[in-house]
Amino acid sequence: MTIARTARAAAFMSCVSAAALTSAAEAQQTPRDTFVMAMAIDAVNTLDPGRIGDAVGDEIINNVCDPIVALDTSTDAKVVPGLAESWTVSEDGMTITFRLRDVKHPSGNQVTASDAVWTFNRTLAINTINAGTLREYGLGQDRAAEAFTAPDERTLVVKLNKPYPTNFILANIFATRAAFILDKKEMAKHYKVAEDPFMKGDDKSPGWLNTNSACVGPYRLRSWTFNDSIVYERNDNYWRGNPHMRRVIIKQLNEPGAQFLQLKAGDIDAARNLNPEGLEGVLADRNLKLQSAVRQTMQYMTFNTLEKAFAEPKVRLAFRYLVDYDALQKTVMRHEGIARASLVPLEAFGALDEKEGQPFKLDLAKAKQLITEAGFPNGFEKEFLFTPNFPNPEVGQHIQANAAKIGIKLNLQTMAGAQLFPKMRQRGFEMAMLNWNVVPADGHAFVSRLAMNPDNSPNLPPSNMASWWSAYFDPKVNEMGEKALFERNEARRIALYHEIQKHQMENGPHAFMFQIKRNVGMRASIKEFKFTGNRAYYRTVEK
Repeated sequence: MTIARTARAAAFMSCVSAAALTSAAEAQQTPRDTFVMAMAIDAVNTLDPGRIGDAVGDEIINNVCDPIVALDTSTDAKVVPGLAESWTVSEDGMTITFRLRDVKHPSGNQVTASDAVWTFNRTLAINTINAGTLREYGLGQDRAAEAFTAPDERTLVVKLNKPYPTNFILANIFATRAAFILDKKEMAKHYKVAEDPFMKGDDKSPGWLNTNSACVGPYRLRSWTFNDSIVYERNDNYWRGNPHMRRVIIKQLNEPGAQFLQLKAGDIDAARNLNPEGLEGVLADRNLKLQSAVRQTMQYMTFNTLEKAFAEPKVRLAFRYLVDYDALQKTVMRHEGIARASLVPLEAFGALDEKEGQPFKLDLAKAKQLITEAGFPNGFEKEFLFTPNFPNPEVGQHIQANAAKIGIKLNLQTMAGAQLFPKMRQRGFEMAMLNWNVVPADGHAFVSRLAMNPDNSPNLPPSNMASWWSAYFDPKVNEMGEKALFERNEARRIALYHEIQKHQMENGPHAFMFQIKRNVGMRASIKEFKFTGNRAYYRTVEK
C-alpha cells in the first residue's frame, strides 16, 4: 500500500504543481447558469428508470424524475410529499391511497394515476432489478391488477398483501425510482408502447429512454454519451419552481488528481471522487470548499459461498482480521469513511452503536488460526474483483498484502462497474469489494438485501439481493428478519436487528469495513448544493 500511496501522492503533487503554474491569474469560471461536475459514471449502463440498478444511475435519474413521495433534502429519514400531495392509510395498514398533484410532464401531458399504474406494470414486465423490490413486498405481477388501481386520474390506490410499516414502505418503494410516473403518451411518439406491458411480444426495451426522459422532474435528459458525459436541461415548468441552474453537465472522470486539477482551474464546479490528497488540497485553497455527509453506504468484501473455501464461515470471518482499520482510517480512508463491521450503518433504524458495530482489528495470528481450523492451513488462491475508483485499489492492495502473510494469494482485477455488476448478479465471481447503498435508513433495508435470502435457487430473475449473489442461505436469518420487519414494538424490533447484526459479523457472506462518507469538493462560488447520505439535489444549486 505504501508504494501505491507514494505514487499516487507524487502524481497528485504533479497535478497541483501544474495547476499552480496556471493559477497566477484568476481561475476561469464555468457559465453562470451551468453546474459542471466531475464524477465516476462508468458504472452507468442505462438511464431507463425501469432498469437502473446502481447508485450512480440512481442519483442521475432522481434529478430527472420525481417519485410519488420524496425524501426531505436535509435527511433521508423523513418522507415528504412528492408527486403525491397527500396520502391516507387504512386502519389495517394494508391500503395506501395517494392523491396526485395536478401537474404536467415537460411534454405538456398530464401526470395521471393510470400512467402510474402502467409504469408499475412496465417495471414488473421488463423484470429487472426494480421489479425485485416490488415483488419482495407483495407487489409482483401475480397481484398487479389488485395491487395498483386508479379510480380516477388523480387517485392511486395501492393494496399490500401484509401490514408492512407504512413509513418503511413509503421510503423503500414510493420514494425510489420504482415509483416514478412515466409519460406514456410521449413515449408512444417514439416507439411502440404496449398498452398492456404484460403482453408478450411488445417492445419494452427500445433504448429510447437511455438518452431521453419521459417523466416530471427538475431537469430533462438532453444527452448521455456512455463513459463520457451526461447533460441535463432545466424543466422550465417544474412544479416546485424552476431550478437556478439552466444546465447541469456531468463529466466522466475517474482519476482523483485530474478532478482536483480541473476543480482548481475552474473547469468544473464540483468534484465527487477526490482522494485524501485532493481533499486536503481543497481545504487548503481559499477558492474551494469541502462539503460532507455520512452516507447509508457500506464498503465491504463479499464472498461467493459456492467456492469451497468461502463456504466455510471461519474463512469469511478470517478476512475481517486482515484489515488494519486504524491504519486505513488514518490514511486512505481519513476523509472517506468510518470503520464499521456491522451491515447496518450508523444513523439507520436498528443499528448497533459505534463500539458494538466495530469489534474487529488487524490480527494475522487469529486469521491464520481461523483458516487452519476451517481446513486450509496452507491458504488458497482467489480472484479479487473491484472497480478502479478510489479508494478501492488502495484498500484492495492492503488486503492482498495482509492475506499473503497467512498464505492466501489474492489476484487483484479491476473492471468498470458496468462489467462488474452483471458478473455479481450472475454469481460469476469468487471474491469482490463493493459499496452497498440502500434507501431507506432502516435496518430491514440492509438485512433484507445483505443477509436474508428467501430463495437460493440458481437462475432466478435479476434482483438487488447481495445475499443471493453470494449464494448465502440461512433459514434462521430469514426467520429473524421477517419477525423484525413486522414487530410493532419499537424496542423489540431494534433488539432483533441487533441480534441479526451480531450473527452476521460471525457468520455472514460479507466482511464490512467502512461506512462511507459523501465528500464533494466545490468552488467557493457554489451555494446550496444540498445532499444527504443517499441523495444529491441538483435543483438546489446556486452560484
